[in-house]
Amino acid sequence: MKKFHIMMLMAICCQYAQATHIEGGSISYTYLGSDNYEIQLTIYKDCKYDYLAFDDTASIGIFNSTGKLVMHLHIPYSGISDTITYDPSNTCMFNEVACTERTMYKDTAYLPDIKGGYTLAYQRCCRNGGISNLVNPTNTGMTLQTFINTELHNSPPVFKQEIPYGGILDRYFQYDASATDIDGDSLVYELIAPFSGGNTLAPMPEPPPAPPYLDVVFASGYSVSNMLGGSVPLTIDRATGIMKAGIDFLGLYQIGYVVKEYRGGILIASTYRDFPFYVVADTAASLNMHGRVFVNDSNLLDTGITQLFGSDLKPQNWTFEGEQPILSTGRYVFDSLAQNNYFVKAIPALPAVGNENYLPTYFPSTPFWYNSVSLYPCDTSDIYRDISIFHSSKPKGNLTFDGVLQLGKGTYDPLPGKDLLLGIKSNDPVNNITPFMKCTTDSSGYFHFDSLASGTYYLLADFINSRIINDQPPVINLYSSLSAQVYDQSTRLYIFKYTGLNENGDSNIRVFPNPTSSLLFIQIATREPGAYSAKMYNLYGQCVQTFWNNKTLASGTYQESVSLEALPAGVYFLEISGDGQTWVQKVIRQ
Repeated sequence: MKKFHIMMLMAICCQYAQATHIEGGSISYTYLGSDNYEIQLTIYKDCKYDYLAFDDTASIGIFNSTGKLVMHLHIPYSGISDTITYDPSNTCMFNEVACTERTMYKDTAYLPDIKGGYTLAYQRCCRNGGISNLVNPTNTGMTLQTFINTELHNSPPVFKQEIPYGGILDRYFQYDASATDIDGDSLVYELIAPFSGGNTLAPMPEPPPAPPYLDVVFASGYSVSNMLGGSVPLTIDRATGIMKAGIDFLGLYQIGYVVKEYRGGILIASTYRDFPFYVVADTAASLNMHGRVFVNDSNLLDTGITQLFGSDLKPQNWTFEGEQPILSTGRYVFDSLAQNNYFVKAIPALPAVGNENYLPTYFPSTPFWYNSVSLYPCDTSDIYRDISIFHSSKPKGNLTFDGVLQLGKGTYDPLPGKDLLLGIKSNDPVNNITPFMKCTTDSSGYFHFDSLASGTYYLLADFINSRIINDQPPVINLYSSLSAQVYDQSTRLYIFKYTGLNENGDSNIRVFPNPTSSLLFIQIATREPGAYSAKMYNLYGQCVQTFWNNKTLASGTYQESVSLEALPAGVYFLEISGDGQTWVQKVIRQ
């Protein structure tokens, strides 16, 4: 009998040891037609211990809307797994402290259409004992779940990128956690607490219990609103799915988020993701950044400067770090840089290589800061990045266009030393306006463009953290008479400061659904009755649609629906003004 007890104890210990390496996962599915679905269960585990294998089978319970178990899947392990080595959020190299292995269990299930759909759930204990932000992780399991709406035969969103491998201490972290949806549903992203499930006595319940499921318990100092415990908490943009954080502490953290699908403004499904996040230390205190500046595939830019802009998300915007000359060999060099996140911009001197139409260009080859690729350098090596200068043909003529650039409406504060670009319409589906000429404002904020042909032009801003807003769209129409007399058109432009493309607006206004495919509801809380205006601007600061113009609103809460049918898909900014105030909210048109 004593021998029996010892053997039982050894079996329990082995089962417990094998179960303390789970690091997250997700459940998804694919509709195959005729009420058949392929079920896909992804599991992550710590791969530092080769003897801790994936389970021979995975147990998935399928429940109806009342919580009744209608099917129990036992999916065999395929024997195929891989180690996650590429991190889409970071080019940094991670040492042996961080190691995540992944496998996928697949099976098919016949799920006839029923009211209320099905919930699929998988439970497994226990989590990695090194997790910093959870209480007692070695006795905390996980529940992976998803919902299938069989009435709609809905397809779930597909994540664009693999999970982020981790982050670097005291560094900027940004990750695209978004997904695509073939049904065209509106997707909304939220951080959530991962779900717990299973324990050391029942590490893999067969079948798992019915929903709902409990959240994990966060350790002191951590919560859904601050999963990494830092001074700049982890956030996710509800519309774009972009995660951001400042990283203050080493460790392993568990992250959870949900993608909610809306169709016609109604929530139809939710997809959950539960994953590990390693934070490791820098391996170097500084770095060098250098490269070449090309004007085409073979010719190098021989004169000009390069500028560097950095951001560590504290205070969450970009700052000018310095500039260096472009050498006669076409090279630029920035030495002894701190670990940070950077934009690099090349500015040709005129004339450069015999062509005056080369424009300021951000890496890799765009005139717009918000379309550039930021650099996440790390470790001890130099980082090498070539820039291809953006250029276009200039419509030549004898007309001029000038004006004044000011900060804010009604302030009359000039903005000196700011670069403006003049552009024309193009067939580019991403940037439908192509800039061809640059001008820098003088000490009074004055700008001047000359030698222009008659036609329609668009004025664009080329300075980080800002965009142009004007009372009328910044579209300039220049004409000349038969006698070739010059027609000068002056304008006054204003700058609205914002912190980036994740601008969430003001609590006085609310827009929904956002993103939207057509109909948008605008809700505004007004303190006093008065005249209010509501206008939509694109990324170039052009007013593309006016909803209200000096509309009289009473005090209180006002709501109105507007149509965005006339706007192409993209990112826009809704500006509402009145009562001496201006509110701005980002809107995504799908």
